[in-house]
Amino acid sequence: MGRWYVRKMDEMAMILKVFRARKHGLSYSKGFSLIEVALALLLLGVFFIGTMVSQGELRAVDKRKQQAAIMPVIHQAMVTYLKVNHHLPCPDTDGDGRENRKISSGVSVCRKRSGTLPYLELSTPEKDVWGNAYYYQVNARAENKKYVNDMCQTASVFGQQGGMTVSNDLGYCPSVHIYYCNGCESVCPVLPGGTGSTGNGNGNGNGNGNGNGGNGGNGGNGGNGGNNSVCQTGNQIDLSAISTPPYMQLGTPPVGVDKAGDVTNSHKNLWLKDLSGNEVDNALVYVTVTFGADGAITWNKCQDAASTNQRENCDGDELFSETQGDNQDFLDSMTVLQAKQALIDIGAIK
Repeated sequence: MGRWYVRKMDEMAMILKVFRARKHGLSYSKGFSLIEVALALLLLGVFFIGTMVSQGELRAVDKRKQQAAIMPVIHQAMVTYLKVNHHLPCPDTDGDGRENRKISSGVSVCRKRSGTLPYLELSTPEKDVWGNAYYYQVNARAENKKYVNDMCQTASVFGQQGGMTVSNDLGYCPSVHIYYCNGCESVCPVLPGGTGSTGNGNGNGNGNGNGNGGNGGNGGNGGNGGNNSVCQTGNQIDLSAISTPPYMQLGTPPVGVDKAGDVTNSHKNLWLKDLSGNEVDNALVYVTVTFGADGAITWNKCQDAASTNQRENCDGDELFSETQGDNQDFLDSMTVLQAKQALIDIGAIK
């Protein structure tokens, strides 16, 4: 800015000297003509307009840099909240800075899947650098009592209280205390069984695994009863003692790709695309958005947002998009794997 200013002032001085020069000599008059004054004012106007435009652009760039630096702070606040509470917060739906839940048949669910960021719960800024609230959307099934406490649903990361829901997919290996969401018959470790004693000719041989020898030759085979799989499913699993989070477990799906909008997306996860429509990330449990410099317009009416990609970030569906330019949106999100890692770090799940 300093060099540009000096250069422009030098150019103004030279132009004034030329206009002041006489037609047939190099001497200069003692005063300024009206043309000279008008030209000087014109140049000053151009200079100050250029200065104001440059300063405005610099302020806009600086604000975008500030907002970009705030988004990781919000993400870390979400991770900390999860580690402390063993669940993620629901959206704030009434603007008081706190999450909004309701109790449905003894189960705590989110009132809505979208709203604003519960900044008081998270100790994060209430507004972005442009003075607008942060948009916050979570897995749609966090609203449903059937899913929010079901460890075989991604929405279980929002479960706060109530009994654990037992889904048909749930399997449990008591020997290692691990839950599975696609059955466990093939993965539960086999416990060593007893060895049956040799039966006598009268058929009194009894195996230690509760097998009763019908004759002396078969009595010893009873011990093999202890070598069966111990996988428990459905009503065999006792979850009565689990009424507090975390409801999410290591086996909570997805394990791998679970893109929203795809036929495999049975868990209503959110996902993110780039400017070309290619998938950037999937299996997102939440997305936080600041709608950028024109956020007030977007908050007033989503369809008035500046671009198609920006409208994608406020329309309430499962798809979000990267944006660019002076009015770009800034996003934060958390994957299922990141949520599990946070719970593993504190020993809440193993």
